[in-house]
Amino acid sequence: EMDYLKKKVEAGADFIISQMFYDAELFIQWVKDCREAGITVPILPGLLPIQAYAGFKKMTGFCKTYVKPELLAQIEAKKPAADLSDEDKKKAEEEFKAFGIEH
Repeated sequence: EMDYLKKKVEAGADFIISQMFYDAELFIQWVKDCREAGITVPILPGLLPIQAYAGFKKMTGFCKTYVKPELLAQIEAKKPAADLSDEDKKKAEEEFKAFGIEH
C-alpha cells in the first residue's frame, strides 16, 4: 500500500488524509513509515469523533479500524442501555457523545 500511496503523491497529491484512527501511536508510526518511504507532503489525521455507539461500531467495522482494548472497554461500558425510557435514553446518548468527544 505504501508504494501505491507514494505513486499518488508523485502523480501530484498535495497532501494526504489518513483513514480514521483511535490509536495515536499507530498513526505516528505510519507517518514515520511514510517519511522513510520518501513521502514528504503534509499528512492530516483522519478524525471521526465518537458521537453515537451504533455509528462508531458501523464505521470501525466497515473501515476495519483498530481500537485499543482499553478504549473499547470504556466505550462498551458507556454505551446507552437498550431498555431506557425515551428521556433517559436521550440523556444517556448525550453523555455518550460527550465521552466520545473527550476521547
